[in-house]
Amino acid sequence: MRLLTRGIIMTLALLLMVPNIALAYDETQRRDLELRPFWDKTDTKSCEEAAPANTPSADGSGTGAASGKVYVIGDSITEGTQPELTSALKAKGFSTVVINGKSSRRLSSGATNLDGISVLAADKAQWSDAKNIIIELGTNNGVTAVNIDKVIAILKGAPAQVSWVNIGVDNTRRKGSPIPADQYNAVLQANSSKGYSVIDWATAVKQHPDYIDPNPTTGLGVHPFTATGKPGFANTVANGVAGSSTDNANTQNLAPEGCTAGGSNNNAGSTSGGDLSGNDNAQKIFNYLSCKGLSAIQVAGIMGNLQAESGFNPGVEEKTPRRSKGYGLAQWTFGRRDALEAAARARGVAASDLAFQLDFLWGELTGPYKKRVYDPIKATSSLETATYVFLEHFEIPADISGNKPVRLGFAQNILKQSWAKDGGNGCNGK
Repeated sequence: MRLLTRGIIMTLALLLMVPNIALAYDETQRRDLELRPFWDKTDTKSCEEAAPANTPSADGSGTGAASGKVYVIGDSITEGTQPELTSALKAKGFSTVVINGKSSRRLSSGATNLDGISVLAADKAQWSDAKNIIIELGTNNGVTAVNIDKVIAILKGAPAQVSWVNIGVDNTRRKGSPIPADQYNAVLQANSSKGYSVIDWATAVKQHPDYIDPNPTTGLGVHPFTATGKPGFANTVANGVAGSSTDNANTQNLAPEGCTAGGSNNNAGSTSGGDLSGNDNAQKIFNYLSCKGLSAIQVAGIMGNLQAESGFNPGVEEKTPRRSKGYGLAQWTFGRRDALEAAARARGVAASDLAFQLDFLWGELTGPYKKRVYDPIKATSSLETATYVFLEHFEIPADISGNKPVRLGFAQNILKQSWAKDGGNGCNGK
């Protein structure tokens, strides 16, 4: 009877992708999992095992609503958007907004008001009681691991959650040498586990060229000094920093069947640079990746792999020795899992947080895996190529050839979903 039931379930799943309830499994079970598109409730862990609790925020207060004081340090971008930034942050619930922006300020140490690291240290009285600190420095150079370490050392012991705005640039509108924003942003993302989350201004600029002043002399390819650019920058920052201390209003706290919300799929405390609307984790993941600028085919190739790895459950864990236990959406192991968990602690969220894991995944794709994985996927219009690149160079399971048809089948099913056909239902409501 059980075999008959399993056979019926597998047949139905080939016709309709069913949101998965994932489990912690050993190597034999994992192989079985990857060869079937659905598994029933007899495979799942208990709610207690599958649902680690959220970790508290840096000040020990948990993930409450955005409130209290927020401090912002930046360069001309911050200086030129100060009114819009103040309004956007207050609209999120911050009662006090302190902004220190100065044109041409860089990420450096020195004796002038243009040396951002030194200014931050001298400004301690302004941010020592802040709940959130926002750093918008690096466009004018200085983005190195050494300088980031100096910033973290200054902020050590501060009760605030720290967010760092990455660099958005349109070099076609720039007068002078191009800014290697991708290089700088990779450094920012790679070091984020040291104690900050990254607000993705770079993607906002790529998706909205109208944000940047088109005059090469005044805009310099980086100034969001247009009618859409100023509120665009302010809202990107406000949404990012508020997300680091608030429940994401666009997500639902989904739990496995029979469990209460707030477990492994809890999105509270997320800081997400992408859209997380949707009725289930599959649709949320599709929306997030689509809003990062990937096509439906490219997203489906990635998701076919994530479905095989975790069933879209960010709290799933393998039953293997600790450091080799796959964990989360992409089943991160060893040093990559260590980095995931360290980054979650720095952000003040559970490592099982869906939005956080998507941010971490995106950071890997656009950072250390950019050339091997992101660039080839971004360049292809082939579902097979997108699926296999992610399989062979990002996930790298033991049996790559055996996994190809399984993961390609999952990817094909993704594209059959109504929300995939219409582009994922919105990208922030669009």
